[in-house]
Amino acid sequence: MDFKDKKIWFPVAIGAIVICVFMLIIFAFSSKKGTKQSVSDKTKKETTATKAPTPTPTANVETTEVEKDAHEEVNNIVKQYFQYSLKGDADSLDKIVSDAEQVTKEELQRKYEYIEGVKNIECYTLPGPDENSYVVYVYYEYKFVNIDTLAPGMSRYYVCAGSDGSLKLLLNQVDDVVKDVLQRSEQNPNIISLKATVQKKYEEALTKDTKLKEFVDTINKTSQQAAATATPKATAKPKKK
Repeated sequence: MDFKDKKIWFPVAIGAIVICVFMLIIFAFSSKKGTKQSVSDKTKKETTATKAPTPTPTANVETTEVEKDAHEEVNNIVKQYFQYSLKGDADSLDKIVSDAEQVTKEELQRKYEYIEGVKNIECYTLPGPDENSYVVYVYYEYKFVNIDTLAPGMSRYYVCAGSDGSLKLLLNQVDDVVKDVLQRSEQNPNIISLKATVQKKYEEALTKDTKLKEFVDTINKTSQQAAATATPKATAKPKKK
C-alpha cells in the first residue's frame, strides 16, 4: 500500500499533537492491513502457479482423421521392417530401428519361424507428439507355412526422427509423453472401427479354412503352455521348407 502522496500536517497548537498521535495510530493499522493483503495476494498467485496443469501433447489423436498410406517414408520403413524380420537380418534392422538392441537374430527367427510372408501391408497414421513423428497402425496378412489362406492382423508402431534426422521405427523405449499419445490413439473412432474390421476379417479367415484355425489354435495353446511352464515351444507345427 503506497502512502507517499499522503500529507500529514502538524499544527503548532499543542491540542493538535493529540490528533497527530491518533492519525499515526490509524496510519500504522492501515499499513499493517495493507501488507497482510499484499502477502495474501502473493500467496494466492504462487499457489495458482504451483497448481497449474501440466501441458498435454499437441497431437489430438482421439479426434484426428486417420490417414491411409499417406507417408511414403513411413510405408517404406514398415515394409523393410517386415522384410528384414522375416530374413532374420538384425544388421539391416539396425538401420531403420532406433532401439535395435531390442532385437536379436535368434528372436527374429523364433518369432517368424512359421511365417512365410507378410502381404497386403497398409499403414494408417496419426500425428505423434513431436514434429515428424507418427503413430502407425499397420494392417497386414500373414502367409503361414503350408497354409493357403492368409491371416489378417494389425499392430501398432511409433515412428519418429532419429539422431540423423531420418525416420526410425521405435520398438520399446518410449517416454511418458509418447506412451500417453499411443494410449489415447486407441480411443480414436477411426482406429476402433478399423480394428473391429480387421478382427472380423480374421474370424472369417479362420471359419473359411479349418487348417488355418487348427494351426492358430496350436500356436495359442503352445504359447500359453510356454508362458505357464517356461518350456520351449512344441515342434509339432509346420516348419519352413
